[in-house]
Amino acid sequence: MKDHEKRELINKLRDIAVQFAHTQQLRQRIAEVVLDALAEHEKEQEPVAWISKHGVVYPSDAKYEVNPVNELQPLYTAPPQREWVGLTDEEVASVLGFGEYTVGSAKVILLAIAHTVEAKLKEKNSV
Repeated sequence: MKDHEKRELINKLRDIAVQFAHTQQLRQRIAEVVLDALAEHEKEQEPVAWISKHGVVYPSDAKYEVNPVNELQPLYTAPPQREWVGLTDEEVASVLGFGEYTVGSAKVILLAIAHTVEAKLKEKNSV
């Protein structure tokens, strides 16, 4: 969590404490804000270090101190979650090597098989 986010959270909690002081709602309101902040923080992964194209690892706070020629890539404790992006029919055709001789029902069957395999991969890899 960045410093300004911490300040905003503290200010929110202070406002809640003032508004709901001496009420039964105080604990619940504070819990909601804190749990929301924690959930949001878990979504935003920050790199734990950076690695150069030469394999040199730098601490996370050194990103801007290191020569940009190194083309640094972020390193995470867990990879960031990415949205599944399927293949287009053209990409499937390119991978399978469809040529001018692959026509009609053969092309339809091969595309159906490819998209079925892709759907199963998506199912197995979704969290």
